[in-house]
Amino acid sequence: FPSHDREFVVFILQNVFHKTEEEGRKIMLEAHTKGMATVGIYTYDIAKTSIDLVEKYSEEFGSPLRCTMEEVEI
Repeated sequence: FPSHDREFVVFILQNVFHKTEEEGRKIMLEAHTKGMATVGIYTYDIAKTSIDLVEKYSEEFGSPLRCTMEEVEI
């Protein structure tokens, strides 16, 4: 895992949500300045699996990173 929280967030965005490094940094900075950011819109099953992975990696890294999902109508 990366050694710093911001790098860890970018790592998660790249490896769990398949974002590019540039997209990951943009989302990470938004979350850092606003307290949260939207990563994307996914089906329930994909979102749940991704959240489970984020929680697993966060626990292993010792990070306070939180990930939630909200229902949206499209």
